[in-house]
Amino acid sequence: LCIGFGQLGMLTKKKVALLLLVFVCGEMAINTSGMVRGILNDWNYASRSLFTDPYPSIKQLVDQADKDNETFFRLENLDPVSSNDSINYGYSGVSMFSSIRNRNSSSYLDKLGFRSRGTNLNIRYPNNTLLMDAFTGIKYNISKQNLTKYGFERVGEAGDYKLYQNSNALPLAMLAEPSINKIQQPANDNLTSQKNLINGLANIEQNYFDFQPITVIHSKNTDITENGMYTTFQEQESNVAKEITWQVEVPAHSQAYLSLYPANFGELESSTATITVNGEQRESQIGINGQYYDLGYYDTATTVQFTASFYGTQSISFQNPQVVTLDTDAFQKSVSKIQNNSVEMQTGKRSAQAKVDTNTAQKLITTIPYDGGWQAKIDGKKVPIDSFQDAFVSLQVPEGKHTIAFTYWPQGFPLGLGLFISCTLLFVGFDWYYERKYAK
Repeated sequence: LCIGFGQLGMLTKKKVALLLLVFVCGEMAINTSGMVRGILNDWNYASRSLFTDPYPSIKQLVDQADKDNETFFRLENLDPVSSNDSINYGYSGVSMFSSIRNRNSSSYLDKLGFRSRGTNLNIRYPNNTLLMDAFTGIKYNISKQNLTKYGFERVGEAGDYKLYQNSNALPLAMLAEPSINKIQQPANDNLTSQKNLINGLANIEQNYFDFQPITVIHSKNTDITENGMYTTFQEQESNVAKEITWQVEVPAHSQAYLSLYPANFGELESSTATITVNGEQRESQIGINGQYYDLGYYDTATTVQFTASFYGTQSISFQNPQVVTLDTDAFQKSVSKIQNNSVEMQTGKRSAQAKVDTNTAQKLITTIPYDGGWQAKIDGKKVPIDSFQDAFVSLQVPEGKHTIAFTYWPQGFPLGLGLFISCTLLFVGFDWYYERKYAK
């Protein structure tokens, strides 16, 4: 293209082909460079060492949890290497491609405080409450930092990581009163949804959450503007984190959370929040993870100072930040009642079985994502299967002792397999007929 058309006519075909090859290779190099740089700007590239270095430590703790359990359990890493840790390390969790993943279950868990925006194809575990750890059966957390969550006890350590066991994790299934189907689950109030769910499962009426007033005692590189129900944090110096320190009085026997709900998810891009409390720091992606940032468990009434550092945008707005406290005494009472009605299930690749004994007709609620391919049998007889909140597999269980079995085959699979075999036989038969009739 840099050569005039007059000169181009004087070149041999070989030279023209060579020039075109150089031009095409140059264009490919420029396009490839643009794509690589674009992905780097949007997603960043991780070095191989970021995946390989922590692998032995995390795998050791996952293997320890597996060894200590004969039935199904869930685990989540609070400092994951990637979003696909459950696949890479072989554990069941709730994040991304894991043990809870379809649009209906993810949508319901979004109502319960797990972040699952847009198409609800996946959810993110971080930044929710102990109620949801219990309900989804999170029996273990892996963490680099010291974990101060009520009911979690350190049971292992490897490299930079620690393994914590949750004594209040519920199993895969539990029995509840049939009235559980009538509980209210408001779409825009996840704390009320959590309260109603746990109260329904425990057949109890009590409150778990309270809101505590907070006071700004220090800020750095930040202009704070309050406008009705929203607060905006504007940076004073570009590309420097905005930092705010609050103080709150936490009642005794409470798990405390800082509630940060963005006013506009579109402005977040890659914004992060780093919460520092009692010398421990944890970074979280604001637009991806949930809104309840853990401030720790307090057995006695305590004055707590904590700092939130925001980075990634010039300004960021939230519904007025506040501290939510969870009454752990009320929480423990309800979880203990639910655990008394828990059902341990033996799981296979596409199946789950359990024995139940109930004095009255009950509803079996599981945290198995509901799909039309599930089938159920009670004492060997096929029975209708339900969906709890259009999200999880559930079943009506009559009074008495019973053996329950769930099996799963994708909808349409038997029909598809039958059609495949039939079409194959028809093709082979036609070919045989054609060869016999028209062969010379």
